[in-house]
Amino acid sequence: MHDFEDEWQIYDDRKKSYIPYIDERHNQFASHTIFFEIDNYRGYKLLFYAEKDNYLFINGSLRRKVAAKQWIEMSVDSLYNVYKQPVVYLTLYGTTQIDEKKIQIGYQKVIGQKAIVLSASLLTAKPRESSIPLNYLVFTSTLVLLLFIFLFNNYGRAIEHFYNFRQLITGLTREHNFLVNRPLSGMNLLFVAFVSVLISFIFVLLRTKDINPFGNILILSAGNSMWVHFNNFLRVGLLVFGFMLLKYFYINFIGGIFGMSKATNLHFFKIVQASLIFFSIAFIFFVWLLSANPLSHINFLFLLLIPLTIFYLLRIVLIFFTIKENITIKNLYLFSYLCIVEIVPIVIGVRLAS
Repeated sequence: MHDFEDEWQIYDDRKKSYIPYIDERHNQFASHTIFFEIDNYRGYKLLFYAEKDNYLFINGSLRRKVAAKQWIEMSVDSLYNVYKQPVVYLTLYGTTQIDEKKIQIGYQKVIGQKAIVLSASLLTAKPRESSIPLNYLVFTSTLVLLLFIFLFNNYGRAIEHFYNFRQLITGLTREHNFLVNRPLSGMNLLFVAFVSVLISFIFVLLRTKDINPFGNILILSAGNSMWVHFNNFLRVGLLVFGFMLLKYFYINFIGGIFGMSKATNLHFFKIVQASLIFFSIAFIFFVWLLSANPLSHINFLFLLLIPLTIFYLLRIVLIFFTIKENITIKNLYLFSYLCIVEIVPIVIGVRLAS
């Protein structure tokens, strides 16, 4: 058994490199790293431990949560099979007390605990069959339904316009002005919140199937209980709501640069309208699918990825022709504007999600 307690390093922003950890200088750092030479320990087992919750990163990518006071065991051979590198760097991120963290190597095995077997697609602990807690599914579905009923009872006229597929593809009339001209009104923000809830529901659904978009940058609670998933559902919903508001201000900023300020509110309305229709259909479809056969091995990523790609492409085309129909602008300017406000964020999002 070997303990790496004397080999900790921290990342120095000024030097842009890793330097040895010195307690007197670096006791405020929450991230501690060791450089692990795989070739020297083939056949051994890595052990990770922390007194409080931490997160394990391998080569800078988040892999799993290290729960407080629990030993996590990992096979060095499976680590090699994934990374094919002689050296990887292992990071425990969380608490600042370095003496509460341990990374050890050895043959000894904790009785009853299985080693983590790594695959090229995902590092997982004990093999398990991903399942969705039925109480979570019922609770969040009911919550979404109640929110829709609230919107329908209080903003029925807006519902008719937002969920009008014909008006989505044929353009706008003067009847839409009360929605388009006040994008940040309380009513419109409620519909933005509803879109956020729908997206959050699908996002958490993907995580329960071991599909973790933005896993490298978005840290959510681990576990498979109803309240863990519901907590993640609320957090993701708030993040999506915030990003949609940022999207509005971003559209206004770029629109001002291109002299298209008159079209920015219309642009944002079309985003919300198209998103409401698409994600409502996706929500109904997945709830029906899970209700029909909740234990089936469903390829959620395949079922969502292709329609989502088509949706974003069609949404860009829809926005192009809607703006073209309502204001006078050269095609080149409009295309450049849409590249900046639509295509670039999508490319960045795909890169971060991968």
